[in-house]
Amino acid sequence: MVKFFLKDINYINAETGINKLKIFLDLILCNLKYGLNSSDYKIYKVYNLKPEIRKELLSYRKNKSLIYNYNKIINQNIFKFRDQFNKKFNAFIEQKWLHLNGNNILEFSDFIKDKKVLYFFSNLKSNNNFYKIEVSKKNYTNTYNELVLKKYPIVQTKIVENNKLSKINPKSLNIIRFILLNQNIYAAYLVTSKSELSIIEDNNIYASINLETGIIDYKGVSKEQNYYEIHPLTNEDIVWFQIIKWPRTKRFVVKIAESIKELKYLEIDVTITVNGPTLLNVNPNPNYQVFQLLNLVNYNIGLMKNIKELLKEK
Repeated sequence: MVKFFLKDINYINAETGINKLKIFLDLILCNLKYGLNSSDYKIYKVYNLKPEIRKELLSYRKNKSLIYNYNKIINQNIFKFRDQFNKKFNAFIEQKWLHLNGNNILEFSDFIKDKKVLYFFSNLKSNNNFYKIEVSKKNYTNTYNELVLKKYPIVQTKIVENNKLSKINPKSLNIIRFILLNQNIYAAYLVTSKSELSIIEDNNIYASINLETGIIDYKGVSKEQNYYEIHPLTNEDIVWFQIIKWPRTKRFVVKIAESIKELKYLEIDVTITVNGPTLLNVNPNPNYQVFQLLNLVNYNIGLMKNIKELLKEK
């Protein structure tokens, strides 16, 4: 923690020229008064903010408090293991999948019929690595045994993204992320990689989506607060981009939230395929920094008062 604390102070000093001691003292004050950690302080550029905005910022400590108070304890394995997640939310997952449990090789043989390429994942959701494998009936036994031994037992068919959404960045999945409070959509934003790399937090562009229209009506922003009107890889417009099948996607996401009513504060990731929305992830520990950053750069507001009021409605 001390290492990251000092790294953030050095980064802010290099970016702004503000004295390191001054940054340190202000950071300590913000931590004590508002629950902001050094990462919050850096990403939100708190050194530029007035006290009335600082006190309403969604911080690390306040986010933890929201999760503790409004998300009841349920089976956490649903969010740790892909097989359990997929079983729980199977109705919302378009791609076909199978858990290779060591005893279902005939089921795997049947699964690969008419499929040329498959994707194999670790059962741990925290591990995002995967194998892309061309399968055939000739080597399916070896493939099965090898992946079970390597502990990559979740096989899935490819997600075929809608052509319009895919144009933003065809080299990586483009994600629509929703924040929900009490099973109601509170905010939504696009998450797209800046490059050909997969979605990684420090390599992403985030852009707010208007909940009524499904249109991105503000510039995209990175965590470094660099702004993007067009995608740097494809030159496709980000500003004024219309999310396809928007009303249907919103209804889809609300249904997902209603299937786990014990959790009042949620982050849900979907993408839009050729057939409509499909679920990618449900997170009971929302990525609060991006959520708050977008509201800060677009509207110059903190979120705490409004969030608390909405969560107490039910």
